[in-house]
Amino acid sequence: MIEKSDSIRLALVTIAVLGQPPRGQNCWLLLIRPQSSDKVNTYYHIAATLNVKWFPNFCSAFDKRGVYVIILLLRRRQEGLCMRSICVFCGARPGSREEYAQATRELAVLLVRHDIRIVYGAGSVGLMGILADEALAHGGQVVGVIPEHLCSKEVLHDNLSELHVTESLLERKWLMMELSDGFIALPGGLGTLDEILEVYTWAQLGRHTKPLGLVDTCAYFDPFLHAFERAIDEGFLAPEFRTMITTAPDPASLLDRMLASDAIHS
Repeated sequence: MIEKSDSIRLALVTIAVLGQPPRGQNCWLLLIRPQSSDKVNTYYHIAATLNVKWFPNFCSAFDKRGVYVIILLLRRRQEGLCMRSICVFCGARPGSREEYAQATRELAVLLVRHDIRIVYGAGSVGLMGILADEALAHGGQVVGVIPEHLCSKEVLHDNLSELHVTESLLERKWLMMELSDGFIALPGGLGTLDEILEVYTWAQLGRHTKPLGLVDTCAYFDPFLHAFERAIDEGFLAPEFRTMITTAPDPASLLDRMLASDAIHS
């Protein structure tokens, strides 16, 4: 079993030579067996060493001997195609307006058309189920990430492209962030607000620079945004953090803005 320090050293050595990959290859694959207690720390230290010219994607699993492993896939970025995966946060309930379901279907179709993989919470009910079903019906790739204790509560989707079952809610959030190149929130409840706030906080702390967006259907997120403005007005949040999150009333406008912003910063 590789110790955490050895895992980080391995990642650094591998990434140091990524500028000249073997002929005909555009990706690198690392198989890491960290100590169980060091899972999240190992994820973070490896991610921190990655060159911006490469997309990191993580997959966690247990091998045939029952040893926990991390599979780290690095894919070369292609010009103009910076966001390959977007994490979508949304409600496990459909909400009281049909507009919420319509916006969810529209977003799913748009992401498929842009060849963007969807990462989400793996549920089959509410807006979560609508998102996955619509994307899969149009031939999209949908990756679900869910903690084991929520598999029955959120009614696990049984037809996903990939499924990751984590040990905890914290590990679920971390893995969703690592599997994604950007984040979009549709209307939802406390879980949705918690998830988008967490990635927003991580961005504020410099843990990532991935784009964030809100589909503000029926002005659902207006009170949420007003809370940000109040925090800025009262001196609890720096004004520059206002620009770290993009909002639009419909999925098409939001995705256009996020892709344009991503192209500028890539």
